[in-house]
Amino acid sequence: MPQMKKYLIILFLIPAVHSHAQRFFITTSYYASGYRGDLQEIPFSMLQARIGWGLGTSIDINGHWLVDMEYNSAIVSGNDRYNPFNRKRNLSFQSHIDAFSLKGEYNIFDIYNYSVTPYVFAGFGYFKFSPYLDLSNGARVY
Repeated sequence: MPQMKKYLIILFLIPAVHSHAQRFFITTSYYASGYRGDLQEIPFSMLQARIGWGLGTSIDINGHWLVDMEYNSAIVSGNDRYNPFNRKRNLSFQSHIDAFSLKGEYNIFDIYNYSVTPYVFAGFGYFKFSPYLDLSNGARVY
């Protein structure tokens, strides 16, 4: 996994080297990531939330075209010990999530001449998660 992060950082830096005339943006994001399911008592709760983060880059080619790349990482988990109705069941899990996306965007109106414009976009994304739980005997089950 550290090898993949090394290549992602290099991918984010390559556009900066070749973007002499374009407008280049770097974005960062931090957010709460959480699980919604039967391991929580209520549908929306910050009790088991974790912090996720993201790093992205955008290249504004002209007033109409934009290329965007983004990587996000988060951990979600759930545990019956926080749910009084299922505490005896004693289930828990944790999963690391990696997401990568690359997209192109076309703005119908030139964004330098109009403050609002309709747009269309297309791209692809990669989403990976690996849930696991730790058993009482110390074994990890994926």
